[in-house]
Amino acid sequence: MKYFLLPLRITIPAILLLMGCVAGGFSYQRQLMLTHERVKEELTQQAKLTATATGKLLEFLYRRSDLQNAQSEGVTLMISRLSGDRNLNVALFFDEHNKVRNASRYGLQDQRLQDTSWSTLKPVLDEVRLSRTGQVFPSDDRQTVQAIYPVTFPPQPGELRSNRIGVIVLEYDLTKAQQRAIADAVNQSLQTFGTLALLCILVSVLLDRLVSARAHRLVIASNQLAQGNFNTRVHLRGSDELTQISNAFNHMATQIQQKTEALQQSEKQLKAQTEELSNTLKELNQTQMKLVQQEKMSSLGQLVAGVAHEINNPVNFIYGNLPYVQNYS
Repeated sequence: MKYFLLPLRITIPAILLLMGCVAGGFSYQRQLMLTHERVKEELTQQAKLTATATGKLLEFLYRRSDLQNAQSEGVTLMISRLSGDRNLNVALFFDEHNKVRNASRYGLQDQRLQDTSWSTLKPVLDEVRLSRTGQVFPSDDRQTVQAIYPVTFPPQPGELRSNRIGVIVLEYDLTKAQQRAIADAVNQSLQTFGTLALLCILVSVLLDRLVSARAHRLVIASNQLAQGNFNTRVHLRGSDELTQISNAFNHMATQIQQKTEALQQSEKQLKAQTEELSNTLKELNQTQMKLVQQEKMSSLGQLVAGVAHEINNPVNFIYGNLPYVQNYS
């Protein structure tokens, strides 16, 4: 079974990149889940601080300025500056009769509360005037965050404490802030993925130089050794595992070479002994043949001698009796 279908210099960085992407994906999902609450808390805190500061500045402006035009210009300038906040949908300043005295949108100027889309806020405005304490809360559709804070007008002549309470209403767009936070999270995730990709490329290069290339040299040397080139050696620098493997390989190659040379020497000696035995066998065969030939000749001589002896006796008998035969005849 093949665990790695590709070289290690590709497989390991790919595994690292995959694990980083999976971890980044989980982190991104977690960050998205936390973004909504974080943005809501940050926007709520911003609305609270801005509404408090704006209410105090408006009170200060009304106390310090005696001219109606100066007050109106100052309030208009302050409201227009609030409109520069990218998270702010609208800023409304209601007087004590729930009439829009100033607004960041020109079309809302001088309108009454019941004629606007914020008419449902009338109970909250009344409660803020009564308690003279601001409130910050999200809308029912969870799309906006609304801050409602009181603004106390200067007391009229003969009043110890002013009963005229205006209200500053700030409405912040929660969805836009969340979208920007999500876009920032996406950009951060992309930067993280890019950094991870560069890191994986660096790891790939290092693996190629420190592991793959050196391991490839070991593979080539092993193939050469398998083909019978016993003089092959691998010289790697360092003290890592691959260097230890190369040293072990060199030691193994040396042992194999020595044993091979000894085996070859033994084969030569065996070949010489075999040739010597072959020559001795040939000599033995020749000697055997000579002995057999001699034995044959000896047997033949004995046979001829016996035959001659057997013939010689009758011939001598006949020859010895010929004179008697002749005389008798």
